[in-house]
Amino acid sequence: LTNVIFKGNTSPAYGLGGAGIFNQSNSNPEITNAIFSGNSTGFKGAGISNEDSNPVLTNVTFSGNWSAEPGGAMSNENGSHPIAQNTIFWNNMAEGVTGTINASIKNDSGSVISITHTLLKASGGSSSWALDTSFVNLLGNIDENPKFVTDISPAAAPTTTGNLRLQTGSPAIDTGKNDYVSDVPVDLDGEARVKDGDGDGTPTVDMGAYEYAAFYQLLVTKAGAGSGVVTSSPAGIACGDKCSFLLKEDSTVTLTAMANRESIFIGWSGACGGVGDCQLTMDAAKSVTALFEPGVAHYLPLVKR
Repeated sequence: LTNVIFKGNTSPAYGLGGAGIFNQSNSNPEITNAIFSGNSTGFKGAGISNEDSNPVLTNVTFSGNWSAEPGGAMSNENGSHPIAQNTIFWNNMAEGVTGTINASIKNDSGSVISITHTLLKASGGSSSWALDTSFVNLLGNIDENPKFVTDISPAAAPTTTGNLRLQTGSPAIDTGKNDYVSDVPVDLDGEARVKDGDGDGTPTVDMGAYEYAAFYQLLVTKAGAGSGVVTSSPAGIACGDKCSFLLKEDSTVTLTAMANRESIFIGWSGACGGVGDCQLTMDAAKSVTALFEPGVAHYLPLVKR
């Protein structure tokens, strides 16, 4: 399973967890560049439930999952032995709490999980590993807030909200291991997987489903006593008096202002000027204002003689 998202799913109590995936009887999926978020179960393992199964997780992100019993993100039973590498487990909930290892992972009945170059909440990280022998520390692990663009509250699950891309300064940037991504050289967005995200001169894969890319805020404001609309290409911007958007670094956007009846579009100010379309490349945070004033646009017929 490569480049997949499991979010907002549910499974009932009493017997079956795995609102995202349920693996049983020596099923051993390889899961790469995946998101498990906002899933909920009345049992255990809201993201993945394993019984006698050995999945390999590479660059997977688990966040905002909720379970009534231990294992908010993953439950391992009956001798399961999953491997997590370049993966993030953060802000999952089990039994009403988020700050314990059981809020993310629960191992029962001889199950063991091997963990390497992974961000795991409540683990202590490799330097001060705080977990029992069912958690095998293969080094490179950390226990820090990954700084997602938009966090997901597990208490709101099932939910499809949130943005689990990494913000500038995330400890998950350039802290994975390149050896694990040779077969899948791009991330969940289709972007190149191994980049120099921290500027140290050494391209290194990030933890989680997305490779870091900066996002900049675009602030769009409408001003004046007139009225009108501002739309965008690619689509997505349709503002009231003021709105803001996070756009990917170096992405381009074209804004179009259209006056309502009995109003006139006077022009742009800020990052754009004039009365034509506003074309922007997001190499920094930017703001633009569209000015509308009262008036009537007169359209005269063109007569060819």
